[in-house]
This record gives sequence, C-alpha cells and structure tokens, in this order.
Amino acid sequence: MIDKIDMENKDKTDPLIVFSILYKKKIQILFFSFVVSFFAIIYSFFMKDIYLSEALIMPSNSSGSSSLDRYASLASLGGIQLPGSPSQSRLEEAVATLTSKEFIINFVNVYDLDKLLFASKSWDKKKDRIIFDESIYDMSSSNWVSNFSGINGRPSDLELYEAFKTNFQIYEDLETKFYTLSFRSLSPKISKEVLENVIFKVNENLKNKDIESAKNSITYLQSQLSKTTSKDLKNIFYEMIADQTKKIMIAQGEEDYIFKVIDPPYLPENRSSPKRRLILFTAFLISFAVSLIFFLTLNLLNKELIVRKNFPYLKIIDEEK
Repeated sequence: MIDKIDMENKDKTDPLIVFSILYKKKIQILFFSFVVSFFAIIYSFFMKDIYLSEALIMPSNSSGSSSLDRYASLASLGGIQLPGSPSQSRLEEAVATLTSKEFIINFVNVYDLDKLLFASKSWDKKKDRIIFDESIYDMSSSNWVSNFSGINGRPSDLELYEAFKTNFQIYEDLETKFYTLSFRSLSPKISKEVLENVIFKVNENLKNKDIESAKNSITYLQSQLSKTTSKDLKNIFYEMIADQTKKIMIAQGEEDYIFKVIDPPYLPENRSSPKRRLILFTAFLISFAVSLIFFLTLNLLNKELIVRKNFPYLKIIDEEK
C-alpha cells in the first residue's frame, strides 16, 4: 500500500521536477539552444542554393497498341506468324524508359550534363551561368582534374546515372494517372531546360522506336505478301501495310507522342533548398531537448550520489541482492 502511494506521488512530482529544472537552468538551456541554432543557421548559408523545376504530364492517345493484333488470328489461319505486340503497355514502357540507365546515360551525354552534375560550384545570378569548380574540371583545357572511374578521368556511366537520378524525380498521381517530373540544380534556367529536354527526348526516342518497328513490320509483311497466293490473305496484308504506313505518318507528325504536357516546366524564382527557417527551428528544438535531458540526467545522478552518501548502508543492501 505504501509502495503504491509512493509511486502515485512520484508520478505527480515528475512533471514538477521537469519544470523545476527548466526554470532553474533556463539560462543555460536557452544559451545552449541559441548557440547551436546560431551555428546551424551560419552553416546553412554555406550550403548551395538549389532550384527545382516541375512539369505535369499525362499519357498521350497518339500511340496506341499495334494494329497487327486484330489481324493475327486471321493470318494464323494461313500458317503465317505476325510480329507480336509488346508484353507491357506503352505507358509502362515510357515510364520505365524515363528512369532507365540507357536513356539517362544517353541523355546526359547528348546534352553534356556531366560537368553540371559533378563540377558545378555555384550560380552567377547576374550573368546567369554556372561557375564550375576548377579543382574538379578545368574549363580552359576541357579536362577532368579529379580522377573519376571513367575514361580519361571522366565520371563513369554508372556515376552519371546515379548523379542524375539524385536530382531527377517522377511521381504518379494514382487517381488521375498524371505524372509530375522534377529536376533540381544550382541554376533555375538549367532546371527548367533539363525537364523540357527530358520530355522531348522520351517522346522522340519512343516515337523513333515505333517508326522503326512499323518499318520492320512493313518489310516483313511485304515478304509474306510475295509468298502467299491467297487473295484474302493478300487483302489482309495490304490493309496491314496501310495501317503501319499510317502509324508512321501519325508518329512523324506528332510532337507529344507518348506524353502530353499539361503544365510545362517553369522557371523557379525561389530556391527549394536549403530551407533555412526549418533548419533554424529544428536545430533549436533538438538542442533544447538535448540540454533538458542532460540537466534531468544530471539531477538524477546528483540525487543518487546524495542518497548513497547519506545512507551508505543502501550500497551494502544492493550488493547483497
């Protein structure tokens, strides 16, 4: 019964102990918190300003599944096998292409983004240009000073892929099936341009792929046409060749072949990071909590030392247990 009352009293006094220590040590706690916050905000000013651009895109209806499918069963009656359609949808293929190593590495090389990803130091706002770190890349000689794992000290393909993926993100809205693309860099202009080029390039790549596929299908159908003597099959082949020719013409005249741009990439006016207010608030909160825990622990240790000093027999009892 006595133990129960003691526990209840202890529970009631614990908050009082916290507030008591907080009041007694308020100067030390606030001083420590302000010092940590000061250094945190100073550190944040040494961090590079990052600008993020976003674009909203949706699947385009211009690229449908292959028209060969509807003729496959008829052609099979004549003992002729037609080229099959892809196992995955065109949209899934397009999204997978956006994050594939082949596409990203080729994209970085085509638009010469290796220096941006690895050697960019700061952004000159007045001249609107990137300043590169001469200790990494020598602009005068166009040579890499740092020895990366690629050819001639250049970053390897895998390093380029990982660096680009760090700054490029794609999000899918599961309800609307729209996609948000984002890219961040030291320059607002470059962030916008990279996104524009990504959308253009993925549309162009898949368009060229479908055009090449349609041309191969036409070549194959023409070869099968010359082999068959059935008038019905010949009519089917003529229709299929016409469909593939139509597919090529539509693809060549369609700019938004796979993805249609709903909200184009914008030129960011404000930095996306570092978020200095958040850094300041987080630093103050953490340092405040750490200092409070420190003084609470110190208070408990002091109490234990006082008890053991005034009641040395407790130590003997503990040892017997």
